[in-house]
Amino acid sequence: MCSKEEIYLVFENLPDMVQPGFVINFRQTLMTTYLIYSALGYMGDQVGDVFAMLETNERTRGRSLDGVLKELGDIDIYLWNNDLETWEFQGGFYETGPIAINRQILPLKTTTGSEVKLKLVLNKGYWRIDYLGLTDIREKVLPLEITPYEILYRGAPDPDALTLIRSDDRHLISMPGDVYQFRFALPEGHDDYDLFLCSKGYYLEWMRESWFKDKDLFKLRQMVRNPGKYLREEARSYKEYEKTMEEAFWDSRINSETFSYHEN
Repeated sequence: MCSKEEIYLVFENLPDMVQPGFVINFRQTLMTTYLIYSALGYMGDQVGDVFAMLETNERTRGRSLDGVLKELGDIDIYLWNNDLETWEFQGGFYETGPIAINRQILPLKTTTGSEVKLKLVLNKGYWRIDYLGLTDIREKVLPLEITPYEILYRGAPDPDALTLIRSDDRHLISMPGDVYQFRFALPEGHDDYDLFLCSKGYYLEWMRESWFKDKDLFKLRQMVRNPGKYLREEARSYKEYEKTMEEAFWDSRINSETFSYHEN
């Protein structure tokens, strides 16, 4: 699960550029999802106690899965310097999540001539790359921010939800089974705009009863304190589960009827 690979790119016959930028569309595979769910399973019926300890104990605060993610690493970008005949580190890309495609751009620090050689160093099996390209960064564009004018909950207007969304210090809390519809008023000539949805928030993961049988505090300790060794030992189990993981992930659903808050 922790094995690096390299991808080499050559862009030829390039025009003069103001500021070359490397563009990438990418997502994670389900490796991070596997590791997070494994950690929850190792906690078993003590999941609440473990998270409380990780957040309040000075020795463990902030450790959690940071070590594992650091071992897996980013998508690191290197640019070939013809004069020095060496690869120069430009920066890296990282974004958690296997569903939404991230489109990001990295300004390149130094380029000469009409040819650009790049090297990507990344963990094998950790990323899905949909697009790689080179562009010219000419100016910074300030976006026009548009907030929703109406929010529907289960088809009916919900003014309380709209107030929460527009608030700077309050938050809208949704639960499994909730469906909200946001309505925006676009400016005239909106056909000339690119739309980008920006939101902030977090979600709480839930425990499945079937995970309790996987409780193993020793494995959890190893994951946190010795992530390199853990990843090497877990690689075989992951590769076996990887065969059916995609189907299981996309077919998974939560039955909201079982929640006590559900409205009949």
